[in-house]
Amino acid sequence: MNFRKIISGSAVTVISLAMLAGCASPSAMTCDEFAQLSNDDRMSTIKDLIKEQDLDPNSNIIGTTSVQTDVLNYCGIIWGSSEATRNNDQPIENAVDWSNYTP
Repeated sequence: MNFRKIISGSAVTVISLAMLAGCASPSAMTCDEFAQLSNDDRMSTIKDLIKEQDLDPNSNIIGTTSVQTDVLNYCGIIWGSSEATRNNDQPIENAVDWSNYTP
């Protein structure tokens, strides 16, 4: 077992949790906060946002990708960018019309 990988993975988890600590839930995260996350952490946040709606993010990858696209567009985040250009201080929850997503 490679202990360096374990330590690196643990450090990433701790940093990610620290970044999310300021938010009560993913839906409370602002566009500026979301933009600062890595692509992996963004996807984890999107999945958590979906779970908050009592939906299963793993049941439909197209639906999960659609929610991610809704958030990126709402926040004005270009893929790979760490800057939100719209709705900077608004919660990412506002990006999604949940009536379009049914269990």
